[in-house]
Amino acid sequence: MKERMKIALAAAGCTASAVVIGLAVTGRQTGWGPFGFLFKGFEDEVRAIEEKYDAQTRKKEIVFYGASNF
Repeated sequence: MKERMKIALAAAGCTASAVVIGLAVTGRQTGWGPFGFLFKGFEDEVRAIEEKYDAQTRKKEIVFYGASNF
């Protein structure tokens, strides 16, 4: 019985770790979630892009910004 308990606790620990890591990654990528506040810092870049590519004059266009592996 002790062996089953150890396995159950290990599985629960791994699951909890995976959930926390998933929330951190999601918060980083999207800027929300419980860990989103840790990964802020792109507001100035987004503002500069919005000023450079005015949505009213450039309708139906898509702006790609970021790494070259799109």
